[in-house]
Amino acid sequence: MKQKIMMGKGKAYSRVSREVENNLKNWLAVTPVEEKDFLDAVEEESFSLSMHSDSEKAQIILYNDRGYIVAPLVWVKGNGVTYKEFQMDAGLLLFTVVGKCKKEESKRKIKEFIRAELLQK
Repeated sequence: MKQKIMMGKGKAYSRVSREVENNLKNWLAVTPVEEKDFLDAVEEESFSLSMHSDSEKAQIILYNDRGYIVAPLVWVKGNGVTYKEFQMDAGLLLFTVVGKCKKEESKRKIKEFIRAELLQK
C-alpha cells in the first residue's frame, strides 16, 4: 500500500516539475534569452534580485550591472491569480533556477531572496 501511495506522489511531483520547467522556458522566451545566457548572467558577481510590491501589484526583477537579465515576474491584483499563488509560482520558478546554477553565491542569493520576499510575507 505504501509503495502505491508513493508512486502517486512521484507522478504528481513529475507533473509539477514539468510544469515549472515549461514556465521557465516560457519566461525566458518572453525576453527572449537562451537558458545558457540567462544562467551565465545569474552567475555573474553583480547578479541581484529585487521585489517591489503593494496591495495592487508586485514585480520581481533579476538584474546585474548591465541591467535586467530577463523580463520581470509580475502580479496584478484581479488577474485571476492570488498573491499567494504568485509567491508560490515565483518561488518554484526561482528554486528551479537554483537547481541549474553552478555557483554557490548565486544559489545563496536566490534562496535568501525566496526566504525574505516570498516565504515570509
